[in-house]
Parts: sequence; C-alpha cells; structure tokens
Amino acid sequence: MKLKMKKQIKKHLLSENFFRPNWHEIKTDRDLKKLCLDRNENHDEKLKKIYKKIFDKFFFKSSSYYPNLHNCYKAIAKLNKVPINHIFIGAGSDGIIRSVFETFVNKGDLILKTSPTFKMYEVYSKIYQAKSINIKYINKKNQIFFDFEQLIQSIKNNKIKLVCLPNPDSPSGTIVSKNKIEIILKEAKKKNTIVLIDEAYFPFYNVSSIQFLKKYKNLIICRTFAKAWGLAGLRVGYAIANQEIIKYMNKIKPMYEVNTFAAHLIPHLVVKNKNVINSVKSLNHSKNFFLKNLEEMGFKTLKSYGNFCHVNFGHHSDRIHRILRKQVLYKENFSEKCLSGYSRFSLTNINNFKKILNIISKNY
Repeated sequence: MKLKMKKQIKKHLLSENFFRPNWHEIKTDRDLKKLCLDRNENHDEKLKKIYKKIFDKFFFKSSSYYPNLHNCYKAIAKLNKVPINHIFIGAGSDGIIRSVFETFVNKGDLILKTSPTFKMYEVYSKIYQAKSINIKYINKKNQIFFDFEQLIQSIKNNKIKLVCLPNPDSPSGTIVSKNKIEIILKEAKKKNTIVLIDEAYFPFYNVSSIQFLKKYKNLIICRTFAKAWGLAGLRVGYAIANQEIIKYMNKIKPMYEVNTFAAHLIPHLVVKNKNVINSVKSLNHSKNFFLKNLEEMGFKTLKSYGNFCHVNFGHHSDRIHRILRKQVLYKENFSEKCLSGYSRFSLTNINNFKKILNIISKNY
C-alpha cells in the first residue's frame, strides 16, 4: 500500500514558504583559494597554529569513544565564572537557540525579535508554530537602529513568551546598551517573559549581560566558539542561565550534546582564552584601520560591533565588485532595506585588508 506522505506530515511543514537548504543537493560555490571573508568566520593564523598542536594530539584518541562531557561543562563554567549547573551545551549557538524554542515555545506563542536578525529565529518560530512580532531596524543618516520604545511597548501590551535579541545583532552589527538591556529584562520579568540575549560575537563587543543573571531569572545568554575562538567547524555553543531554566533545557537534550572530538578539545582550548582575547584585539584594530582608510577614500561605512564591517561603494560598486570578487569572497549586497547598498567583510589581518584597499584604490 502506498503511503500518502502529505497526510503524515505536520501541516505547517507543507508550506512552500518553509524552506531549508539540503546540503546533498547544494554544491559549495566557495573557492577556498580566495580570501574568505563572507561568513563571519575567524581565520586568525596565530590561533590556528596554537590549536593545531592540540588537535593533532587528541583527534585519533577521541574518534572511537562516546563523549565524556563533564570536563567540557566544567571548563566552560570556569571560563565564564558561573556554577556548572548554570551551563547548557549544544551544537553551536544555532543548537542552543533551537533548544530554547523546544523547551519553552508552544504553538501560537508570541516571539518578539528584531528584523533583520539571525535567520534561525524565524525558522524556529515556524518549526514550533509560534507567531513573530518584528521590530524593524531603520537606517537614518547612516546609522542603523530600532525603535526601543516600540520594543518595550510590545512587551507591555502583549503576552510575549520569548524575546530574542542578539547583542551585537547580525547582520547589522548594532548593539543595545546595558541600561536598555536591563529595562528589557525588568519589563519582561513583570510579564513572565523569557529573554534570550545572543552574545555570539562576544568579546568582539566585550560588554556582556552575564552580570544580570542573578537578578533576572528570566535571562538566557547564548554564546559560541564559532566567532572569536575561530572554531566554527567544531559546532559548539552554550547557554548560561539560572539553574531552573537549565534543568528544563536538559530534559530535551539529545543523548550527547556534542561529539567526542569537541568534548575532548574544549577543556584544552579554553585555557587559551588569553590568545583569543589577543586575536580579537588584533582583528578589531585591523577593522579600524580598514574603515579609516575606506572613509578617507570617501566611502560610507557603518559602526559595527561584530567580527565584520560594512562599506557602501556607491556608484563605484559595480566596478569594485567585478575586480574584488576575483580574489575575495565577501557579502556584496543585502536585500534588507536598512543595509541596501552596503557590502560586508568579515575581519582579517591588516596585511589582507591592505591588499583589499590596494585593489579598491586602483578601481574607483
């Protein structure tokens, strides 16, 4: 008997607007011989050299065993100076966000988020059949921001289950100040609303909401080893929250949160935190150098707090893109209105930025 599959599938997954990429159908178009500055990764060569010794030592030893995660939890807790039962580990910040939705969000719940933002917030809203209230970013006089009062009123006037706020946000690179974060937490607490502060780009922006954890039990902080640590391929992220929130998130975790390789490596990597801080300082210095030179050429740039920066090449765009794309992978343009006309470059060292500036200077 032929199974009528559509009758077996959850109805909301049948929508043609609900699309996720199938990697078995998609061939990568990334030419790794080029300078890859298109996905907000960290390719710091100094970090790679430090990691290589650790990777070589533990790869074969780790591959045939199931993961032992206690030391991984212990190391991350120590890194963040919080109790071990305040940590939840997952497959990147993406996995952490999904776990938050799976634990707390029911069909029909309201999610409050910015727009544009990390795309997975909208994806998980659809998967778990939540409804979204979007606070839109606008670009006014070359500054990107959202209406903070509108966000607060949305919390006050609606039964919001979850507020999702990356800080810095992506793709805009904008931030919300500590004072405003606390206002959000205070209003959300009154309404029994959970607030997820996504700190994926910490410490490129080194101001954290971790200080609010004791006062606001409705706060979840999400972090990753993908950005500053330069370990995007390792797929390790973690949540920091109060013990009760972590207890319920633990109820929906898989048998093992991450693979053995990651679980074995993390305790040996976190002791290299000073090297990561130095790498971040160096990359932020490179960003300032790059933007300063672009501005001196007459191009508009945006203030950004992530590991990326934006530039608007104006009427020179077509020519500059045509030449640059032969050697560099980067985000050439955005469909989002607030970023229309801007290109985004992930951070790299000064020498690489000098090469890019040299190409630009000869073609505008």
